[in-house]
Amino acid sequence: MKKSLLFILGLILICTSSCEYNVIEPLVFEVPDGLSFTEHIKPIFEQKCASCHANVKPVLTDGNEYTNLMDGGYINTDEPASSEIYIKVNEGHGSNPFTPEESAYLLKWIQEGALDN
Repeated sequence: MKKSLLFILGLILICTSSCEYNVIEPLVFEVPDGLSFTEHIKPIFEQKCASCHANVKPVLTDGNEYTNLMDGGYINTDEPASSEIYIKVNEGHGSNPFTPEESAYLLKWIQEGALDN
């Protein structure tokens, strides 16, 4: 009986000591303050969205992006995370989805007032 108990305790010790845990670090991006639509946001739309949204609402072709987003109700500066454009890109919309970093830039730009700068 004593040998069986020692054997079981030994197995438990071996099993628990051989476990390896991989800690998944959360994605953290340093998004700068004072984002510029022209410098930071427009290039993302050009790369990720413009090919499909040349004739589909919101039209995101050169020179029309900002106006169409704002006039079309896609941006909600009162509740940035509920902006339609932000929700769409986080659902994996399109054939070239936003990266988590691009999504963080978009949200920060909306939080800062979605300025046309």
